[in-house]
Amino acid sequence: MRRRLLGALAGAGAVCLVVGAPQLGRPTAASWKNSEFGQSSSFTAKFVHPPRSLSCTRSIVLERVTFTWQAPTTGGAARSGYAWAVTGQFTRSGTLAADATSVVINVPLLALGTANFTVWAVSDEASPQWQSTKLAGRIYVLTSLIPDCSVP
Repeated sequence: MRRRLLGALAGAGAVCLVVGAPQLGRPTAASWKNSEFGQSSSFTAKFVHPPRSLSCTRSIVLERVTFTWQAPTTGGAARSGYAWAVTGQFTRSGTLAADATSVVINVPLLALGTANFTVWAVSDEASPQWQSTKLAGRIYVLTSLIPDCSVP
């Protein structure tokens, strides 16, 4: 009985080995090759510190939302100002001076839904204009007379 069991296990093992062996050394089609080359031998990267501590408040009467932030820490590339954008249910965008710490977003009368707000610092260099990472918030409009906002 014991010999039969060992024989059956050995036979099953041999079948698995014969069926699985061709699969072991098979190359895959997955590969990656980076064939990009630079135009020059120099590389420049700069860091623009992002604004900090984004918060928002809503005005109940005037159909607007105000986003406020703190200026970035010193260091990195010189900051020329901020850029901001609203996308989603309605769109707005603009730029602000380097000493700005808030922007007022007027909500359109017929807007209903959600819009995304982002603000980021930009450098004073023209080409390329370096940008910081973005801070994000949301504008909620259930009725245009009473918008609401949040910051994650």
